[in-house]
Amino acid sequence: MDMHTHLCRAAVDRPRAVRPTVFVVDDDAAVRAALDMLLRVCGWQTRCCGSAQEFLQVFDASQTGCLVLDLQMPGMTGVELQEMLSDLDIQLPVIIITAYTDHALTERARAAGAVAVLRKPFHDEELVSTVQSVLGNVPTG
Repeated sequence: MDMHTHLCRAAVDRPRAVRPTVFVVDDDAAVRAALDMLLRVCGWQTRCCGSAQEFLQVFDASQTGCLVLDLQMPGMTGVELQEMLSDLDIQLPVIIITAYTDHALTERARAAGAVAVLRKPFHDEELVSTVQSVLGNVPTG
């Protein structure tokens, strides 16, 4: 059994129409591609964006899921996007990912409701278990 199969073995079937989306917002294309592949292999539907502004252009508030959000990005930061969503009363759980150790910014993210803050580089298992705790069992099919 390979690592991704092991990570995703708790899968349950869910109709595609109601499958939540894991939105990945990170300015690093390599990080986006790696997270997209990991989450898709595990069965989640994903949507990747290179900036907070791009996310705001494609996001529909009727969509369900969660947001895997880089903390430090050019333009609007992850925390600024998180605070904007909160101000708009959009209840999308946020998982912050960051390579920085700016404690004030991570505390600001937690205060704004982040369900987790993962430090890069993190283990695949950390992200998968965090997304699973937010969205429930990993979907398949």
